[in-house]
Amino acid sequence: MGWSVHLLVTFPCDGPRGVVELAQRHIPTFVNPPPQTTAAHLAKQFLEFLASGKGIDCATKGGRFAWGVIGNNPKPDEFVELLRPFWIELLSHFTPPPPHDWDGPLYYKSILVFSEAYEVGHASLIEIRNRNDWRSKVVDLVVEKRARLPFTLSRSNEYAPTFEPE
Repeated sequence: MGWSVHLLVTFPCDGPRGVVELAQRHIPTFVNPPPQTTAAHLAKQFLEFLASGKGIDCATKGGRFAWGVIGNNPKPDEFVELLRPFWIELLSHFTPPPPHDWDGPLYYKSILVFSEAYEVGHASLIEIRNRNDWRSKVVDLVVEKRARLPFTLSRSNEYAPTFEPE
């Protein structure tokens, strides 16, 4: 019997340039992940989705990448930790590269991983960011957890509105 967990990953991203190639380079880390109920399987699925250029949407003021899934008991902490090398490289751009080379987040941006276990009634957040400033040119990854956010990622039937016929 599984335990459903909603995962939602999002970060600033103005287009696919550089980000897609980065995801493609990290996929081989997860060539043969354990059974699909694991965080490793979802990490591979996340990288494959990004590597295909999906989930990136842009407007006149910028863009975001977003990926979400409902997994069978994935551990959000484990998911984040498995992708640590990817997060470090994603946040390693300290100066904007020449045009058309990098559309992903710069060093001072955050990656947000929202999660919510089945019928808990509130979401949790893992924020991934770089502690260092532009002078260091080295990523010092910080992973901060915030439990009990004031909203939910899903509505259970208990809280869903009911509509009675007139």
